[in-house]
Amino acid sequence: MALWGYVPMGEILDPGSQPDSPPERLVDLLSRSASLLRSANSLEKSFEEILEAACTCLHADAGVIREVRGKKLQLVAFQGIPEHLVAPLMDAGVGISAKLLAGETVRIVNTEADPVTEVLSRRAKETRDHFHFRSYVGVPLIANGHVVGLFGLYAVGSERSFSENDIKWMHVVADFLAMALANSRLSHELSESSRDFSAYRAERSEVEKRLGSNAMYDSFTGLPLEPLFLEHVERSLARARRQEDYHFTLGVLRLRRFSIVADTLGAHAAEQLIAECLSRLKAPLQPDDVIARLAPDLFGFLLEQPEMKDGKEVIIAQLERDFARPMNIANRSLHTTVHLGIIRDGPVTSSAEILLQKALATEHQSVRETASGVVVYSPVLLYAERRAIEFQADIQRGIEAGEFSLFFQPIVEAATLRPVGAEALLRWHHPERGVLLPGEFLFQAENGGCMTDLSILVVREACSWMQKIISSSRGSRDFFVTVNVSPRQLATSDIARMLIGIIDEYDFPPKSVKMEITETAMIAGSQRIVAALHELDAAGIGLWLDDFGKGYSSLGRLHTLPFECIKIDSAFVSSLGIDENSSKIVSAIASLGNNLGLDVLAEGIESPAHLEALRELGVCYFQGFHLARPMPAGRAARIVLEMTPMPVPN
Repeated sequence: MALWGYVPMGEILDPGSQPDSPPERLVDLLSRSASLLRSANSLEKSFEEILEAACTCLHADAGVIREVRGKKLQLVAFQGIPEHLVAPLMDAGVGISAKLLAGETVRIVNTEADPVTEVLSRRAKETRDHFHFRSYVGVPLIANGHVVGLFGLYAVGSERSFSENDIKWMHVVADFLAMALANSRLSHELSESSRDFSAYRAERSEVEKRLGSNAMYDSFTGLPLEPLFLEHVERSLARARRQEDYHFTLGVLRLRRFSIVADTLGAHAAEQLIAECLSRLKAPLQPDDVIARLAPDLFGFLLEQPEMKDGKEVIIAQLERDFARPMNIANRSLHTTVHLGIIRDGPVTSSAEILLQKALATEHQSVRETASGVVVYSPVLLYAERRAIEFQADIQRGIEAGEFSLFFQPIVEAATLRPVGAEALLRWHHPERGVLLPGEFLFQAENGGCMTDLSILVVREACSWMQKIISSSRGSRDFFVTVNVSPRQLATSDIARMLIGIIDEYDFPPKSVKMEITETAMIAGSQRIVAALHELDAAGIGLWLDDFGKGYSSLGRLHTLPFECIKIDSAFVSSLGIDENSSKIVSAIASLGNNLGLDVLAEGIESPAHLEALRELGVCYFQGFHLARPMPAGRAARIVLEMTPMPVPN
């Protein structure tokens, strides 16, 4: 029997669940929605056109958009419903509206199937008999955590019902509508608050005189700071609302190597870098364009009526070429990495603050997508950014709910195949998505500021597990556990001191805990990372260099850093017996380690051929699925406490 149901929003579209690849009509819907919200003079008119496009693309016969105004719902747009039935239909669906206002998605598969009498009121059924709608989907319009409106589609007098994928795409469109409604409200509030604008300006001018120009300008560059920059953006927005032929581009540019230059070459070199960056940024700009300093490594710029070529601002293309050239900083030739995020014009309902937020979100996307380059804002990008923020909040919730735990993969001695240690590997037991591996959440955890909590959780659980191993009558005090540490945290926080404090709480030598840091992080690492490594080493904690041989070589710094073991990247191990060069590389790394007095571990052993090849190459430790997979703490403890050679499958 076909039934109706209320579907929680999280089940419709979570961060790991994307709609199926959209047909061309849905791509067209998204681009049209973005275009209409950006260019329409009337919000109601643009909503009518978006609703018409949504009905066409999702094969709906009718639709409605309503806005929450105080405690009431106000009709914004409707499509395909006889005008005299709109009000009765809205009044009849009070129960459904209540569910939508609670943030839930409502789906009625068949209004004629039982138990429909429990869903619709008598008046609703009478309205349905005139309107003949068979199925319905309604989704809430949510902005900043609040329901600001409702969006519903109907299938009328046919066998048509809406699929799960249709509902997912409705949520995508709903994000655009919610954003527009929220922006409209903000614009209205700004308008209300600026009625006495002349008095406000006079008062502000007086305040600025008292505070001095330092309140609005950067002391080093003389550029406007964010508050003054936002005023320029607001004026451009106001002009765009008045003049249809006026266009502007808002952009942000971030120097990715600024902190490294400051840490390694000193403050004077950092000032040189900023001065050279500003020189290149100013060079192609026109007199009416504006530059501002928004953060030590971040500039904002506003281009008025920029010249376009091949769909791109000529100035932006020039900036890309200019910043590709090396800079002479502290008598050194340095290549800088810059990321630009830009947004063109903007919805008529936007504010300067919202546009700047979108430009910053676009710059963040540029960091993910490119080594250095430009990303242009699109509503789909904002949708992805919003989902990322929700996922980051979900990670924090999972930490507080105790959903994270450690698995352990044994590390065996090469000569005897006996377990002498284990690597602690983080797992997230997500209530809806199952067990997630670190690669599925660590990036968002770092971006969302959750890594300190996760690192403390990992080290504390690993130490607790180690305490049980060493306290056992069969345990060895030479046994060790390795944990991975985030390079970004070592560079930007006091995580080393916190981790040392946790390890000191337990009754085993600090050398029983090894910290793993990736080779690529060491290459790009700052002096802060090096200082943190020496702090950990001074506390007696072992340091292992992970993924050695991956990317660029760090041989030049290896002998100066306090590592005791290097882990050969699994890519070389997996190619043993296939690529002759891999055997040579592994042999060379093993020899290098031995000559420097370092232990060498080969990870990624997945076959007997790997094991046999490595036995002859001077490797100290083995790790891989062929010997043992990562396993829960209890099972791992039983295996390592046996202290017998690992059973090796044929």
